[in-house]
Amino acid sequence: MPDEPSKSKLFIDEDWKSQVQAEKEAAKQAATPKPAETAAPTGEAAAGESAHGGEMPPPSLASLVISLATQAMGAMGLLAGPDGQPLPAEPAYAKYLIDTIAMLEAKTAGNRTAEETAMFDDALYQLRMAFVSINRPA
Repeated sequence: MPDEPSKSKLFIDEDWKSQVQAEKEAAKQAATPKPAETAAPTGEAAAGESAHGGEMPPPSLASLVISLATQAMGAMGLLAGPDGQPLPAEPAYAKYLIDTIAMLEAKTAGNRTAEETAMFDDALYQLRMAFVSINRPA
């Protein structure tokens, strides 16, 4: 009968749910490392982790300056090596590292926090005084 409203059938495709679930399971299995894959084959740590398995802090200006200052102290012979003996003094390398920190201070002027400025001032003062003291004639 043409005057009767036609009933439309509503078709719900629920097959996509099982496909999505299967894809999730496959992705989960692919992401799970196998025992042979857990160790880095070259001995390198994954990004964001240290070689000793600890989490690395986010990169920052402070960590860069501290790293350079520590290297400068080692180059001045103020730090002990792995054997407990002082590292050999390399005054030219120590001067290079101190100058690198001073260059960073100049290049970041106007873009630092007050804490970063104080850190630069303190690190450079301490390193310069140590450099003068180790290079003073006996």
